[in-house]
Parts: sequence; C-alpha cells; structure tokens
Amino acid sequence: MVDPNTPLSDDEVRDILSRAADRQEQAERAQPLATRSHTLAEVEAVAEDVGIDREHLRAAAHEILSRRDTPAPPTRLGLPLELTGRRAFPASITDAQWERMVGVLRTEFKRNGISTHFGEAREWVSSNASGDSMPIQVRVESSPAGTAITARQETRSLLLTPAVLGGSFSAMAIVLGVLFAVGDFQPGVSWISVMLGAVGLGSAGAGFLAARVWVKRQRERIRTLLDRLELIGRDDAS
Repeated sequence: MVDPNTPLSDDEVRDILSRAADRQEQAERAQPLATRSHTLAEVEAVAEDVGIDREHLRAAAHEILSRRDTPAPPTRLGLPLELTGRRAFPASITDAQWERMVGVLRTEFKRNGISTHFGEAREWVSSNASGDSMPIQVRVESSPAGTAITARQETRSLLLTPAVLGGSFSAMAIVLGVLFAVGDFQPGVSWISVMLGAVGLGSAGAGFLAARVWVKRQRERIRTLLDRLELIGRDDAS
C-alpha cells in the first residue's frame, strides 16, 4: 500500500482523483440497480467535500429532476421534432438583465426578433415570419428554484431536405422506369432509371446524415447559449 503521507504533485492529484472516479463508476455499474440509490442530501454532502456551492448544486438538481415529468420530445425517422434546453437559478432577474439577454440572443441569431413581457414572464422569439420554419423561442419565468430559462426550437422541417432530395430522384426513376417498360427503348437506357433511383437513395441518406450533424451542433449551441443567459441572470442578482 502507498504511504498516506506520500507527497504528491498537482498533476498526480488530478490523475489519482480521475482514476478513482473511473474505478468507482465501474464498480457502481457492476452493482444491481436496487443498491445504487442515493438521496439529494448525500449528493450535497459529496458536493460540499469537493467545494461545490450548495446553491449551484440545488439549482442543478432542480434542472435535472424537472426532466422526470417532462416527456421526451417526439422523433420521426430518428430525428427530433423539437430541441429544448432549460436552466434554473435561485434569483429573479431585472429588466436590465433581460435586455442584456435579448442583446445576446440578437447577436447569436443575427435577428432582432420579438421581445415580449407579460406578468413575471419574458419571452423572445427569433422571428414570426411565415418563411422561418425553425424559429427559436426563449422564455424566462419564475420557478420553484427562482428563475427558469427555457429555449425551444421546432425542427420538423429538417425532414423536408432528405425527403425532397430522395423523393425527387426516386420519382424521376419511377417515371422513367414506367416509360422504359411500355416504350420502345434500347435495353441499356433502362440503367438511367436504376441510376436515378440509386442517386435518390444516396441523396436521402446524405440529407439525413446532414440533419443529424446539424441537430448535434444545434443542441450544443443551445446549451452554450443557456449557460451565457444564466450567467447574466446570476450577475447583479447575486
């Protein structure tokens, strides 16, 4: 065994803690689920030992636990029909803080958008134009933790790109296939229909792949944006 009084460098301390956390996680995964139950009080004690402020822990707990009652967003063909994100912190925001948030939103999405304020709730929508198929909606309102910030973006139109690309070429392939079947064409010409069908499938697949990449990047963008808005809400209020 290692001598408990062995001097350690900063790098060694980080490596030891990281490895210990990995070992503990592996051990917990090997245990039956019934024995891996914890309480928020236990988590608070652990957080206090590692220097995490209780205020931040409870805000994070509220943010995570609120998902229990929130149904998962619907998907279609593996793509989400909506992207959402939420932050909560134990403070109320001022009009000045809201204006700063709106400024961040306008800069991020390069749109003035529409800002509204009704009661204790504030909301910003990137656009109300009918041509904007995926507007961003950010809502700030009171919550049990103090203030909740929710971002939501409908993504149904993501399905249009692969559907249009694949459908167009596939439709052309079907039409040509019918013409070749009933018409007097050279046998080799029928390969045009096969090629169009293959291009249609390939285009649809590429469209879905591009949509998945966009979803991943947009989720990260929304997460980062909510972090920035939360910092504004905590600033001046704390």
